[in-house]
Amino acid sequence: MSGKEAGHPTASPLVDTQAGLEEVCRRLREAGAFALDTEFVKERTFFAQLGTVQVATRDFAVIIDPRAVTDLVPFAEIWADPQVEKIIHSGFQDCEVLFQSVGAPPRNVFDTQIAAAILGYGDQIAYAKLAALVVGVKLRKLETRTDWTRRPLTKEQIQYALDDVRYLPRLREHLGERLADLGREAWAYEEFRFLEDPATFELAAPEEAYLRLRVNALNVRQRGALRELAAWREREARRRDLPRGWVLSDGALLEIARRLPKSREALARVRALESKDLERNAAAILAAVTDGSEAPVEAPASTGTFEESPETEALTRLLDAWLRARAQSTETAVSLLGTRDDVKALAAGYLRGELPDVPLLSGWRRQVVGQDLLDLLDGKLRLSVAAGGRIVAERVGEGGA
Repeated sequence: MSGKEAGHPTASPLVDTQAGLEEVCRRLREAGAFALDTEFVKERTFFAQLGTVQVATRDFAVIIDPRAVTDLVPFAEIWADPQVEKIIHSGFQDCEVLFQSVGAPPRNVFDTQIAAAILGYGDQIAYAKLAALVVGVKLRKLETRTDWTRRPLTKEQIQYALDDVRYLPRLREHLGERLADLGREAWAYEEFRFLEDPATFELAAPEEAYLRLRVNALNVRQRGALRELAAWREREARRRDLPRGWVLSDGALLEIARRLPKSREALARVRALESKDLERNAAAILAAVTDGSEAPVEAPASTGTFEESPETEALTRLLDAWLRARAQSTETAVSLLGTRDDVKALAAGYLRGELPDVPLLSGWRRQVVGQDLLDLLDGKLRLSVAAGGRIVAERVGEGGA
């Protein structure tokens, strides 16, 4: 901030000194809440490169330059402080990048995109659209593909970055009031807790990396080889801070696992393997193939797949009709209330005589629609069509509901 207080009319909006960072954090703590957004680059690295951190209250907005300040400890402390609210919009990636940078998840989060979905603004509404609807401003999105690690930042970049946070406090105020009016604050905070859990952002074990790939067409020995190959690639990508595909492509991994080469000559016949990969990694690749093929891996438990039958499909259609009716009547985004896969899992589970572990059957979702779906399956609730095509439900033996 060049020695000037953040928020002063003549002060620079760019915080690039440790003293400036400490002053901004002091003001954010005093405010008790602040909006946050980040800009980062990840095209050339495994770990995202943090470019800027934008923060704002109703009184001021600044850009913290993490590449210029000595360290982010003052910000990390307020980031993890449950007494200070952090306002974000679609903030998973922001939280993930900052988790990598400061080593902690946020506490006391309010995500305006999630709140908007609960309030009927639609599924995954963009910040610019929400700002236009609530605040009446039209934001320009001209810097979406810029390199935020290059310096100096241009005036256009600075304006773009500041616009991404300056309206968030007003959005939070509006959405918070509507949540309170409708009695849905608990719904929102139940959703926000996901962003406060360290497990949300911790890297999976390298040995699980193969699950990202299509493994069902491989036999147990090939699957074992793929697990070891993917684990090796994952460790290399993290160690060298490179995208996974820059270490070895998915296509190469799968073809190597399918062929199970035992020599450099056999490995060279893998068409998806580039010569530079063969030159640099042949020994490591062959070792992974040998170790993995000697440790067979059964097919992973299927997720999101169900027994396809006329009965399952019929029940799914019935349950999905009421799910959509409830989403409409509560003005909640249907995808937030429940997915078709959740509904299908519930239908398939009912036919097997067991209840699946799906979000529909826990927390606020169970109160809004999950219990109704169970009652439909148990014959305690039935659906009918009212005037205008509206689907309504009534309790069996109790009249309309």
